[in-house]
Amino acid sequence: MSPTSSPSEVASALVGNAVLWVLADPRSGALLELGRRRPLVRPIPNPTIAAEQREFEGENSLFIQCSWELVLPKTSLAARDQSQDPDSLDLLDRVKGMSIARAALDESTWNLVLTFNGNTDLRLYPTRLTSRLVGGYTIRIDRFYWSVSERGEITEEQA
Repeated sequence: MSPTSSPSEVASALVGNAVLWVLADPRSGALLELGRRRPLVRPIPNPTIAAEQREFEGENSLFIQCSWELVLPKTSLAARDQSQDPDSLDLLDRVKGMSIARAALDESTWNLVLTFNGNTDLRLYPTRLTSRLVGGYTIRIDRFYWSVSERGEITEEQA
């Protein structure tokens, strides 16, 4: 990935990545670590998370700070705007171990839909300001960061 990558290239780079784990905080959002795990340069000194999560990261990630919904197949759980509920971030644990089969990004709204194996959809709505979380989302592909703000502004950074 490079700063000249198109939004659709960034989204499609997520396809094939499995969710290693989900770190969720009701105040800041949720981080999905994706792909193969690799050692962190500096371990995280937080005893409240698992040792593996303190010492490793995924080669890619998705940080969610916006409205979202998780739609599970063959269930009645298709709750709208699940990001309103402070306990809802725990629902994201359901995608742990699943692989992203498809990623679709609507460049007019910046909404992102990830379809996991098993037909579970995770839908992100960065500009929907009804959520208690306000901040859009960030996709990290290796050391390339691509973010959508709650105002629909795009930023890119190579670390």
